[in-house]
Amino acid sequence: MTDMVKYDASLQPGDNPAKGIVNAIQDGVYSADMYDVFATSNYSRNMYHSFFNQLLEGGDGTTLWHGSSGKDRTGIATVLILSALGVSQDTIMQDYLLTNDFVQGSIQYMTGKAAELTDDEHILQTVPKVVGVDAELLNGYYQVMPLAVPI
Repeated sequence: MTDMVKYDASLQPGDNPAKGIVNAIQDGVYSADMYDVFATSNYSRNMYHSFFNQLLEGGDGTTLWHGSSGKDRTGIATVLILSALGVSQDTIMQDYLLTNDFVQGSIQYMTGKAAELTDDEHILQTVPKVVGVDAELLNGYYQVMPLAVPI
């Protein structure tokens, strides 16, 4: 699996905005196991540990966490918080999949732009999963997470 954190899909002025996504899919950055690193890498585990410590310290009682899309690393942080609070995996999954409703316009736009670059069905079917979210990713994370947590 390619490390999606280090992947550089830089665009130049005038480039088709879907170029980076198409290239990333062609290069194998998107895969069903790409969330596994959030459970298994020491870096990710340390960052989530630090995040939970900041939440527990409380400060003034308000914490805001966000990311550029809020669905991958930030989404997993939310999954961990909701899980710690006892929210069911089914409810978490429903909430996670709501992301697609909110980014539907972006999904359609980027899929259309990708179609200008390629007619590869695999790529065109994967673009919505990259722009939005896919249950397969979160289900995969749930499969790996128990194996990554020391008892």
